[in-house]
Amino acid sequence: MKYLFFLTLTISTVISQENVFFSEYGEGSGYNKYLEIYNGTDAEIDLSVYSLSSCQSGCGTEGQFDFPDNVTFASGTIVAAGDVYVVCHESASDAIIEECDQTFPYLSNGDDFFALTEAGANSESYVVIDKIGDFGPDPGSGWDVAGVEDATRDHTLVRKASIFSGNTDWESSSGTNEDNSEWIVYPENSWQFLGERNSETVANYIHVSLEGIDDMECGAVENPCNTIQYAIDNRVDYFSTIILNNGTYNENLYIEDINVRLASNFIFTSDSNDVNTTILKGETSGHIITSIHANTSSHGLLSINGLTIEGGYDSYQSGDGIFATISDSLSITNSVIKNCKTFNSSALALWATDINNIIIENVDFINNGYYESESENLVLILGNNATIKNTNWKNNISRYVSALNIGYTFESIEIDSCTFINNQTTGPFTTSLMYLVCNIDGSITNSLFSNNSGDMLDLHGYGNPDFLPSSTTLNFDNNTFVNNGKIISFINYDYPPEIGEQLPEIIVTNSIFWDNAIDVEIPDVSWSDYFIGSINISNSLIDTTSVSDNNDTTAAIEWNYYNSGSNNLYLNPLFCDQEGGDFTLAENSPLIGAGSDGGTIGCFDVGCSGIYNGPNWYVSNAGSNDDGDGSEQDPFNTIQFGLDHMQNNDTLIIYEGDYYEQAYVTDKDVVIMSFPSDEVTIYGSLDFTNSYSHVDGLNFENSADTMSVSAIIYNVGSFEPLVTVKNCNISSYIIGIELYGDGNYLMENVAISNSENGLKLMGSLFLTANNVTFLDNEYSNVSFELGAQADFTNSILWRSEGDFIHGNILIEDTEAPPDSIATITYSNIHGGWNGEGNIDLNPQFCNLLEEDLTLSATSPCVGTGEDGSNMGAFGVGCLLPEMTLIDDNFEVFGSIGSLDVLNNDVVAFEIIDSLEVISDSDQINFATNENLEIVYETTDGLYGTENFTYVVHYNGESDSAEATLEIFLETQLISINTEGQIYGGLAMLDETSLYAVSSNDAVYRYNESLLQYYTLQVGGEINSASTITNDHKVYIASSNNNLYSFNSSGVSNPNWPRPMGSELTASVTLDSDGNLYLGTNNGIFQAVTENNESIWSYNCGSPIYSSAVITQNNRLIICTYDGRIICFNLSTINYETPSFDWLLPTGSQIKSSPAIDDMGFIYVTTTDGKLLKINDQGSSSEISWQIDIQQEIEASPILDGSGNIMIVSAEGSINKISPEGEILWTSINENYQIIGTPAFDNNNNLFVALISTGTDSTGSDSTGSDSTFRRNIYTRICGYDPDGIVFTKTNVPGTIESSLLVNQGDIYFGSTDGVVFKKSYPVSPEVRNELPMWGTFQGNNQRTGNQSANELSLSSNSLVPNDFILYQNYPNPFNPFTKLKYDLPEDSFVSIAIYDMLGSVIKNLVNTNQSSGFKSIQWNATDNLGKSVPAGMYIYTIQAGEFRQTRKMVLLK
Repeated sequence: MKYLFFLTLTISTVISQENVFFSEYGEGSGYNKYLEIYNGTDAEIDLSVYSLSSCQSGCGTEGQFDFPDNVTFASGTIVAAGDVYVVCHESASDAIIEECDQTFPYLSNGDDFFALTEAGANSESYVVIDKIGDFGPDPGSGWDVAGVEDATRDHTLVRKASIFSGNTDWESSSGTNEDNSEWIVYPENSWQFLGERNSETVANYIHVSLEGIDDMECGAVENPCNTIQYAIDNRVDYFSTIILNNGTYNENLYIEDINVRLASNFIFTSDSNDVNTTILKGETSGHIITSIHANTSSHGLLSINGLTIEGGYDSYQSGDGIFATISDSLSITNSVIKNCKTFNSSALALWATDINNIIIENVDFINNGYYESESENLVLILGNNATIKNTNWKNNISRYVSALNIGYTFESIEIDSCTFINNQTTGPFTTSLMYLVCNIDGSITNSLFSNNSGDMLDLHGYGNPDFLPSSTTLNFDNNTFVNNGKIISFINYDYPPEIGEQLPEIIVTNSIFWDNAIDVEIPDVSWSDYFIGSINISNSLIDTTSVSDNNDTTAAIEWNYYNSGSNNLYLNPLFCDQEGGDFTLAENSPLIGAGSDGGTIGCFDVGCSGIYNGPNWYVSNAGSNDDGDGSEQDPFNTIQFGLDHMQNNDTLIIYEGDYYEQAYVTDKDVVIMSFPSDEVTIYGSLDFTNSYSHVDGLNFENSADTMSVSAIIYNVGSFEPLVTVKNCNISSYIIGIELYGDGNYLMENVAISNSENGLKLMGSLFLTANNVTFLDNEYSNVSFELGAQADFTNSILWRSEGDFIHGNILIEDTEAPPDSIATITYSNIHGGWNGEGNIDLNPQFCNLLEEDLTLSATSPCVGTGEDGSNMGAFGVGCLLPEMTLIDDNFEVFGSIGSLDVLNNDVVAFEIIDSLEVISDSDQINFATNENLEIVYETTDGLYGTENFTYVVHYNGESDSAEATLEIFLETQLISINTEGQIYGGLAMLDETSLYAVSSNDAVYRYNESLLQYYTLQVGGEINSASTITNDHKVYIASSNNNLYSFNSSGVSNPNWPRPMGSELTASVTLDSDGNLYLGTNNGIFQAVTENNESIWSYNCGSPIYSSAVITQNNRLIICTYDGRIICFNLSTINYETPSFDWLLPTGSQIKSSPAIDDMGFIYVTTTDGKLLKINDQGSSSEISWQIDIQQEIEASPILDGSGNIMIVSAEGSINKISPEGEILWTSINENYQIIGTPAFDNNNNLFVALISTGTDSTGSDSTGSDSTFRRNIYTRICGYDPDGIVFTKTNVPGTIESSLLVNQGDIYFGSTDGVVFKKSYPVSPEVRNELPMWGTFQGNNQRTGNQSANELSLSSNSLVPNDFILYQNYPNPFNPFTKLKYDLPEDSFVSIAIYDMLGSVIKNLVNTNQSSGFKSIQWNATDNLGKSVPAGMYIYTIQAGEFRQTRKMVLLK
């Protein structure tokens, strides 16, 4: 702040000796303080006519000295022309005393103002000649000089040799950077110029050329040096500029404790060609430029101007292009930094830390990206102030921050006129384009953000109150955000701030938010008490109300979207070429003149003539998204492209054709319709979110190309305005139409057929449906949930096979009377419905095989609707002949066994015992020679097994036959083909993710309905199940010796696959830390981290074909093919020389995986038919008992909820055994074999795959001509209750050798024919909804597959610790891995941190809520930046609720 108005009132003309002024100022350590006065006149002067006047810690009264004439000079104190006079502290160092002329005890401490004044000054009347500091309040630590913060404290100031007089304007004298300041700032205790006026402080140039010679005389234009490093080491003084002639310099520069300017001839020519042709390229791996200023006597300045820095590469370091630390100033201007690579470093283009002032201007960061692995940041800067202007980030890639990471020490940041285009992040967690802490005041203006991944701006709530000022403000003005991820995101990371801390006020004006994933994301509820700041957006264009608040309704966030007076817009911005990256505006853009003060919104102005802007938009198969403008003359090619260009209340008109799309509309209300009389079919879906849109005249069919769940989905939040769907025909979806929310819907002339569910209504909505036809939708034609209501008139609801109340209509709100939920009048309802004008008669559709739902002229729906109108979606389309209708309630599904039926035979069935059925006889014509499969469904819903007598009459037999029939209640069998054979078990994470592996080197991911998400392709045949983590990370072991790892999107994770040295046949086992354990066919067992880092390995000496298991007390059990069982303690294992706790030989071969009960007993089966129960005694083991069934066993043992063990044999026997070794029951299944491991559900029901051996009961071959009964090769899936009674069975084609998977009343399995099956089994609805996945072979952390199931094979109350405990780490000492174990008896917020012996935080290992249990975490001897820490003693501390404990550990190297 200036206070010059006081000077104007009191200061007279400067005395004639204007060339007398301060030439040097020192504020060093201790008493090392001085002021140097220079006589710049051509004659000697008497200093007695001058004095030094001062203020202490700012002036008490503005415009008045606290101590006028504080230092005076005796008469006759003569200073010769060109000489200096030094005033110093009497206790200063000898070097200063030697030059000192007069002592004074109260010189400046950095914040004390001193002026050279005329003698005789008083508090109100004085004449100032020169200043260091200024009038006004206490500046704090000191005044800034030349861009160096607090430069008057702990620094030396030397007046430039170009200055010849004093300056009473301190702001002008101090300057804002090294160029416009009168002073050169040196580090503390720099006294080399004291005692004389040094002309060498004038900047000079040192020239370097590839044709130069390195010697002590080089540096002139005519005699340049040859290498930059030589010039730095031998020719640079404190203010030199090294000028590089054009060329490529293959050097890695190292600068230590010296000021350096590097520049090209650009500083003379302003020619960009000098930038592009002056290239600094590293000779070896490492930073291209390393600048370190650890010596406090050096200035700490690095300036780069007009250079191209290219190709930096480094490993495990911080910064690969430029690494600069501990400096007063860093300036990079007019330069290019590109193609820098990294391997696990913190920043790949620029790392700048502990730098007071950073200037980046006119710089391009281009094509910098990770190599082999990933860096954390592209540019990481830690300092006090930064100015970044006219700088471009393009095509960069890093792990977490792809453009700019600004650390917590900053006070202000200014970013102006920059572009951020196509920068990508690859990290698995929060990733950012730009990362700022919340204590920064600053601005981002006139900048473009386009096509970047991750969050554009992460605001980090840094929790240390020392770094949080009372309030901060971030201003965003005239920015453009297009096609990015999240824009503004608050991150609750490290520690939360103190409650009540003021977090930033975000002010956004004149900016564009368009086609981004989320515009603003605020923290979850755990941070609600901390947010006092606000977000205010005004005079901006926002395409969505997409504000993610993580369900936090208490955070004080002000979102001015559409608020009164906020002047925000939701209109197409009309960019000149958004797809081509041109975000200038068309002449007719609504953003021109719409900004504050009549300005333009966004960072660009007009760039092209007007663009077509609706309101009618057109789409055609013959149109083009590239060249079309959406007009009738030049239509677009796809529906989605048209929807993207539409604004509120626009209309999309679609020309005739087929469209394969899954299109969506969000937050705008539109009309989508076919061109009049055109036939338009969408093989996909339309999804409307917060969109009160209308659909008219479209057909929908599901397609293998789109695999849509629903044809039309609406989710709206209020009853106004009305949403309409008219004149649509929908077929073959899981759900035809889904309506959600609280909307008011109208549906007219709509047909939905052959879907699993026709119309789903959910929420407090109301539907008016006129003339709709719902036909053959399997589970329900209409379903109501959560208070939905509807009014149907003139409609047809016909045939739904689901066993629901009220026939066609499923009402989930069963307590409400059906009539209060659905009002139906003048409609044809299969099964009947109370209501005026309703009928229950065959509607006589014209041709169901061709899905022609028009009506015959003889239909009972013609003319019987309200006011004599027709029922249904379509009118009369044909005249059918008279026909006799078969009873439609007759149901055909299930199995009665194997009956020899000839082609085209007509077979009649007659039930002759007392079982009540819906129909007691019927005829079916068989066109193929296959097994006859029929079940008569009973009126009371048959469950279990029933026997009754029936008579079969069929062509070619003169006599009737009598037999016994088993009836099972069956449901639909769903299947989908893969392109290989399936031998490994399926794995499921949740109901939306089922994984299957196939011998065609592929992994398939499906949902619960077997709709495919994606296929992963690996090398080599896969014979084991995939292993899945909670975040859908998939591990696959292949026969090509490789272990693969894929992320949730099906993309290979970095550093994978891993060569394992031998074929893999088992599945991966995971521990609670996510580490992998797997054995190979050459007998090597390996432990690997999730990042593909080896932990330890052990040679077991025999092939390992089965998966390992981890017990609840962290013991690893391995079975080898030669019959040995090996136990390792994972809590104490030595990674360098691993050894087992015990080894138990069985004398038999083992191909199966072990199982563990809740007492820690181990169960193992051998191939020669034995089941062993093994007691783990710590350092030894013993066999508690064993049972020999004398049949080959290939499947693993499994345990039910009571601890009983189930084993199955390859010869078809099923054996249930108690924990005490008693055989509870045995099922002998002749002519079947069992290879795959069975599965239990939570009711202890067992499911087994019995593979047919192809012979009948007499042993005859299935192809024999004498057989009365025939058997095809198939597999029978049987369900046994806990007593061994069969309650369900299903025959499926092919051989099932994989393990079974049970979830929520469904069985999943795969066949060697490459088919994945889903089969439901009979459980009552209330039981079905409560069945979680049972944790057997496929479902727990100790085995393979599903991580969502219980961690242990059996539940146990003993798995919760009694006390909080932090254990000693193991191993200790360690290098570099060690494990920290701890017990949590209750759910707690847990923080675990590692400190050095000075108490500084080295690593934050845990900082989150955790559930109770036995916990552990591994540390790899790195700090929070990922850098390896030195050897020594470290302290680790846990804080869990009120519990706190500390221990020590030692790292060796």
